[in-house]
Amino acid sequence: MNNIIIVLLLVLFNLSCNEEKKPETMDTHPADKTMKKFEVVETMKGGILWRLRADSADVYEDTTLIYDVDISFYDADGEISSILTSDSGYIFPSGDMLAKGNVVVTSMESGRILKTETLFWRQEKEKIMSEDSVTIIVEDGIVEGDGFESDPNLTKIKIRKIRAVGDERSYTARADSSVYIESYTYLYDNVELVIDTVTITSDRALMTEDSIRVWDNLRIEKKALIIYGGLGRYFFDRMYHIENGIRAEMREDTLTARKGMLYEEKNEVYAKDSLVIWNEDRSVEGNEGFYNFETREGIIWGDVLFKSKKDTIELASDTVTLYGDTLVVARRNTLAIREFKVYSDSLWYYIDKDLLIFRGDPFVITGKDSLRGDYMKMVIEEGKIIELQAKGNIRGKRRE
Repeated sequence: MNNIIIVLLLVLFNLSCNEEKKPETMDTHPADKTMKKFEVVETMKGGILWRLRADSADVYEDTTLIYDVDISFYDADGEISSILTSDSGYIFPSGDMLAKGNVVVTSMESGRILKTETLFWRQEKEKIMSEDSVTIIVEDGIVEGDGFESDPNLTKIKIRKIRAVGDERSYTARADSSVYIESYTYLYDNVELVIDTVTITSDRALMTEDSIRVWDNLRIEKKALIIYGGLGRYFFDRMYHIENGIRAEMREDTLTARKGMLYEEKNEVYAKDSLVIWNEDRSVEGNEGFYNFETREGIIWGDVLFKSKKDTIELASDTVTLYGDTLVVARRNTLAIREFKVYSDSLWYYIDKDLLIFRGDPFVITGKDSLRGDYMKMVIEEGKIIELQAKGNIRGKRRE
């Protein structure tokens, strides 16, 4: 799992921090005391919580203004967990602090770097927070947002209006709001994920270390291919799993089924359960199959029913292979053309030529006639058979 995903798991939440405001008199009244090489240490239960150093400080009755700030935060073992630097800041009697200008927080443990313009330290909660835009730099990506809250070590970050970009792969994520609970990240409202060449939008998303799950108004877009679904899941393997209904559209072709998968590299969709593929000229139904929207080729199997509106034929088959608008190949078939029925082991239907070729002991039945042969060729025009040829071991029968 790359680090950009790990950071995304940690982001999130709506926050608001009501910062203590600096006294208005600080800009108009001289300081009670000015100090150089200022240092303050805050302890808790006998251990150091943080150590602040500043190049200089202006001390007022209820606030201290500090310059060139460097704050070290400590963990329970007494080790430095993170370092905060800023151009200036304020220390309040409560122990809260406000850092301003070029604020940078560096985590010693994870190596993450947070940058913002203002940052507030809330002593009681032991949290750092801001309402400003924030950027988090990790080994292989960048996370941005508007407003955040975190522990000083940047291990549990909550971000509003998240935007994330990964370096290792073309990856971005956005959402209006989000919540991080343990190892899960929930994204809410106007969720957008862009992974390589695929854009995913939805109302809800759940991100874990090994997958992304999206639902409610799910839409997957890959160039001209649009897929709608009830529930989607992505395992970082360039395959998108869709459940609770799938509808895929590209140009004149539409596919529907109960569930399926998008293979990103091929523009190919696998679908099963009540599969239907159709356009204005033809439709094919089956139990499951693959269809490539780019090449318009596919294979469908399991109680297949193919219909051609052009030649008004219906073909029931075990397996049908589509080759664009030009050829249909079927196995173990029953073909119906008005009053005709043709049974055969295999069939080639050349759509553009209105030509049908049957192999494997084809058997034609009409009102009172039947015909068998090893090979048959049939030409159709406007739903009528205008030519029929049979070869090899031909035999026929007329019923009274």
